[in-house]
Amino acid sequence: MDIFYSCDDNYGAYTGISITSLFENNKELSKINVYIADQGISDKNITRLEKTAENYGRSITMLDTGRVSKFLAEKDVKDYKGNKATYYRIFIDELLPVSLSKVLYIDSDTVITGCLFDLESFTFEPDKVCAMTRDPIPDDYKSSIGLDNDNVYFHAGVILFSLDNWRKLKCSDLLIKEIAEGRVNYRLPDQDLLSRALNKNIQTLDLKYNFLTHIPYLGIDIYRAISDANDYTFYTEQQMQEALDDPVILHCVRGFVGAPWEEGNTNPFKAEWTKYKEMSLWNDIGENPSRTGGLMGVQRVLIKTLPKKFYIPLHKFYTKQKHSKFVKEQK
Repeated sequence: MDIFYSCDDNYGAYTGISITSLFENNKELSKINVYIADQGISDKNITRLEKTAENYGRSITMLDTGRVSKFLAEKDVKDYKGNKATYYRIFIDELLPVSLSKVLYIDSDTVITGCLFDLESFTFEPDKVCAMTRDPIPDDYKSSIGLDNDNVYFHAGVILFSLDNWRKLKCSDLLIKEIAEGRVNYRLPDQDLLSRALNKNIQTLDLKYNFLTHIPYLGIDIYRAISDANDYTFYTEQQMQEALDDPVILHCVRGFVGAPWEEGNTNPFKAEWTKYKEMSLWNDIGENPSRTGGLMGVQRVLIKTLPKKFYIPLHKFYTKQKHSKFVKEQK
């Protein structure tokens, strides 16, 4: 199975911990080849990554991102959280060997707790270029990026690519055209761009392959209420419960609970993440200071102190304000 990560050195250790969990829980797969889009990973972390692969009898290949970076700079694509690494996953065919037909992209802030065999044998429909999990967002957000209310919006934390279909349908050209026409300032640039430009060509992936922090922390009912989630554009309660009972990829998003490597975090996946950290070659890293400034800091205090049912309207207000501020800044 071919796996793709993308990170700079700030996430080098977390990528290594994620890869350790991947190797540890997929020993039955005959092969695992990991490719990493390298945006300045230190020699120390590269050495540890290569040693991790050697320990498990797997391979890791570091990919030069220079060509994609040059293209993005020429198009004046703005950084996202300080760099352009988030775009590498959507120009994946520019980075990977042409011999690959299918690849699984995984975010660095993840823990793989189960076997990926079903994804290795995943069958794509003829007109689908990738498979992603669904993500509930407000209708006004959809409208601002050019989606209708009944369009599904997708989360880019885990993406299974059919590179054969991707190339056949010239998806990179479609994304380049989208950027060239000026839609480059999305708030969540990777998944906004994919959800808008390739919406009808994206297949739905089971939620258990990108199971987000907030679902077990809040509970299914509260999460659905906060997100205005519905069965048509998201998942049913039964599908969510099945994913909760048997998750395969835990996505340790920071949000209002903090990342599992931050001081004072309440991330529900901390124990699992710590387990694989201790098994990895990065068991010497400490906790980072908590990022609790601004509205996010207020949000974290409120979610800890208020009954969750009273928190729902406040969360919706916060989300709407954050989005409205971004939209105004782009005008």
